This record gives sequence, structure tokens and C-alpha cells, in this order.
Amino acid sequence: MVLYGAKKTTANPNWNHTHSSMRLGHTVLGPLRIRQRDVQSLLFSRPRRGRLKGENVKTLATIFAVVVSLFAVAVTASPQQGQLSDSAYIAQALSAAPEAVAKGAAVVRAGKDGSMRTLREGNNGFTCMIMGTDNRMCNDRNSMEFIHAVMKHVPPPNKVGISYMLTGDDGASNTDPYATRKTADNHWVVTGPHIMLFGPPSKALGYTEAKDPDPSKPYMMWAGTPYEHAMIPVTSSN
Repeated sequence: MVLYGAKKTTANPNWNHTHSSMRLGHTVLGPLRIRQRDVQSLLFSRPRRGRLKGENVKTLATIFAVVVSLFAVAVTASPQQGQLSDSAYIAQALSAAPEAVAKGAAVVRAGKDGSMRTLREGNNGFTCMIMGTDNRMCNDRNSMEFIHAVMKHVPPPNKVGISYMLTGDDGASNTDPYATRKTADNHWVVTGPHIMLFGPPSKALGYTEAKDPDPSKPYMMWAGTPYEHAMIPVTSSN
């Protein structure tokens, strides 16, 4: 995730301790490629009462393995955004999420002064927006709290959050949460359509913590920091 306008601070010496103390133990699921329609089924189908074991445990693990990655969050609107009408902006922002999520999501738009304007009210807890040049994302409430924590340089909440970026991102440093552009040594990674999972469960999935991962496979972004989260690529719903 790129945080334009956020001030970079000295690395917290307790990051590694925080990271290790929050890990739940690795459950290695291996490389995953998950279809959008499978994610929708997992998130919106009604679970059977008293059946939280066996395949259902695998289903929960898949959800956790299917989600996180904060990308490009900008504080101010880009020139490209400023040229979009509100109706066009809404359509583009909603394209970040599957239809089941987008139809009830709120849409907000950043102004030149960094303030947020609500273009459409929502009823399902998700908020969609375009950040940076063209980074479209739809976040649930817990994901919004996580992003806010990153921007404010404070510890993130210990809550599971889901964020959709089904149109991909423009790239972000995989080692520096506050990098705004690619450099020779900041391990810039561009990820295609994906879902991000935030919170402690994301750290128990056994995904690679490599600084230069293969973005076509699940990986952990910002490993070793309080803002570590899972980046999970998804395929077409067809």
C-alpha cells in the first residue's frame, strides 16, 4: 500500500517482537489461485449450524488465505481522478469488488485537500474508493481501521478485515509501508486482481515472506512489521 502524504517515521524497534508474538503458527496451504465466484460463495453463503469442522475448517482457512494486502492508499486526489465525473468515479470504484459486495457498498471520493466526500451511501459495511492514480479498492470496516492505523503510524486493530482490489494495483514497496515510488532497493511489487486479508489469522497461513515474491501467488506484504497482511491473487469469476 502506498500512503501518499503520510510522513515516514523511524522504524519501530519492536516491530519484529510484535510480529512474532502475534503469529498463530503456520498452516501451510500452498500456492492458491482462487476464483471470484468461489470467494463470493464462501463469504455470503449461510453456514450449516454445528458443522464447523472438516471441510468447513478448510473453507475458513481458504477465506483467510484469500484476503489481504493494502495497496496504494493516497490522501489526495490524483489529476486523473479529478477529470472523472462522480458517476464515472462511482462505477470505477465499485469495479474493485464482486457484484455481491459492490451493490451495497458506499463510495467516497478524496478531494484536493485530502478530505473525503461521500458519493453514495452503503448498507453492507463496505466502502469503495479510488486512491493514487487508479488504485480501486473496497474495504470492510475493519480494513478501514487497519488503513487508518497505517496512515497514523499506530498499532493496527487485532481484527480480521477484508479488502477487494479486483482490478489490481499500480504497485507498492513490499518492505516500506510509506514508500511512494519505486527505487532500486525498496522491493516494488505490482499485483494483479487480488483480495487482502488483515489481522492475526492472515499471519498463520504460511505464505511466503520474501521481499520480492511472485505476485501471481499468495504472499505476505510488509512482513515483520505490525502492518503485515496477506495478498491473495484471484482469477476471473468465469
